[in-house]
Order: sequence, then C-alpha cells, then structure tokens
Amino acid sequence: MSFYNHPQHFSRTNLAHLSTLASSLGEKQFPGTVVDAGDLRLGIDINPRHLIVVVHSDETNTRDWATDLQAQRQPWPAKMPLGFVHQGFLRQAQTLLPLLTPILSKQLKSGTALWLAGHGIGGAVASVLAAILALDKNIELAGLCTFGCPRVFDNQLAAALEALLGERYWRVVNDQDVITRLPPRCFGYRHGGQLSYFDSTGDLHLTGAERWWGGFWDRCQYHGQWLFAKDMKDINEHAVDEYQLLSLGSKL
Repeated sequence: MSFYNHPQHFSRTNLAHLSTLASSLGEKQFPGTVVDAGDLRLGIDINPRHLIVVVHSDETNTRDWATDLQAQRQPWPAKMPLGFVHQGFLRQAQTLLPLLTPILSKQLKSGTALWLAGHGIGGAVASVLAAILALDKNIELAGLCTFGCPRVFDNQLAAALEALLGERYWRVVNDQDVITRLPPRCFGYRHGGQLSYFDSTGDLHLTGAERWWGGFWDRCQYHGQWLFAKDMKDINEHAVDEYQLLSLGSKL
C-alpha cells in the first residue's frame, strides 16, 4: 500500500483496500482495532507506512436519515470563520473526536501517512473529522476518501478543505447513488474533493467530472428508491458491498 504516501498515484488498488475496510467495519469483521461509540464505530488500520481511520455509522431507517439531512447548517466551530457544516454530521464527529485523539497521539509517527475514509454517513463524519484535524488542529493529513457520501459542507468550507488537501481528497460514487445527491444544493451544501465514479457498466473513472444527471437529481426533493426503502441497505447503488465489489472489479 505504498501509494498511500503518494496520493497522486491513487489507484483502484487503494479503492479496493479502503472499500474492503469500510465493508468489514460495517459487518463487524474489521481486521484492526475497533472503537465503538453507540451507532458510530472507528476502525484503525495500522502498518509502518500508513494509519487509516475508517468511520462507520449505522444507517437504519431511511426516512429518519432523510429527515436528519434537513438539519440546519451551522457555522464551523472555530475562531476564524470558515463557512458552514451540516449540524448532525458535526455532532457525530465531535462524539468521535475524544476517542480518536489519543489513538493518533500514540500511533501517528513521523513519516506515517494518515488517511480518513468512510461510506455513506460514515464518509460524511470522516469528512468532518478530516476538516477538524487538518484545519483546526494542523495535523498533517495524507488523504480523505469517501464512498457514497452525502454533502457535508457549504461552498466556503468545502473549498478550504480542497485547498489544503488538493488531489488527496477523493469522493467515490457508484453510478447514480441517490444518497450522494443529498442534501440538495438548494439547502446551501456542495460536494468537495475529486470525483471518481463507477458508471453503469462498472467502469471506473478516477478523475471524472460531474455528469448531466447531477443537476437533475439536485432538482428533485424526493426519489422513490430511498423514500420507500426501509433501510439504506435496500438502495442498491448505495450499499457498501456494492462499492467493495466494484472496487475489486468483481462486479462487471
């Protein structure tokens, strides 16, 4: 996994590893250290060259989650105004931060590449943690990679994190995963990072641009697939195991 120290070479191999970690954490089969905090879970993958922190959040009732996405934005809780963040995701990140800080103090050494990753809500919380560590605590972050992540920041805060991480900020989308279209842009949110996506045939585009359907979904307040699903696992293109299979090249 040497490319974790060289994000410009970020590859399908990295995506396969990170998506497998996210899937195994959700299935409670994570190979490394796991820290539980109610519906939240941290997975810590360590070797001499990298330290990867994976965030998992139990995605239960879809309607409840969709309602939570309408939570108010709030100013970034720092002395300098950096923009706005989704209130619910910020609170979840603040719950995990006291558990993560001592791990980083003990395990993070000079030359170790620190990455954050997560799927769905876990990716949103990982994004907020990345912003806290990189923007507020000046901890050097090698990269951030999310799978099927909803929008988290407003334009100003997303731009601040992009400016700091640059090409080390990755956002992976499975074709038309509707969860990545929430909350709508009209609520004041936007995505950050480099978009990489799997198209409808399973082909991976590592540095893709936003596609035509992005604007279409942004104009839709509801979508039957998630509105009537009992659980986000029922949303085919959002499931973490779908991301894992696609990253492994096993679903073509």
